[in-house]
Amino acid sequence: MKKRGDHARCYACHSQGTPLRLQEMAPGATAWTEEQSRANFAAMTRVVVPGQPKLSRLILMPLAHEAGGTEFHPGGKHFTTMDDPEVKTLVAWITDVKK
Repeated sequence: MKKRGDHARCYACHSQGTPLRLQEMAPGATAWTEEQSRANFAAMTRVVVPGQPKLSRLILMPLAHEAGGTEFHPGGKHFTTMDDPEVKTLVAWITDVKK
């Protein structure tokens, strides 16, 4: 949900039918329900390789190509380095995801 400079928020595209689809929030909501959070979790596990963040599309798509990310992400590159605090949070989660 975080504003990302000149880029749209991840939710703007990923709630509208992209391959990795997040649950739509109710108008005026600021958080997902428990059920929606579980559905989002299930969606995210399809784009991670448990224990291997550098092989996980959840990191590679929005990460700058120069930092090891994919060459292209339709929503732009949101992270310039693996040292970004948000990337570190994702890496910690991917490292701990159970198969």
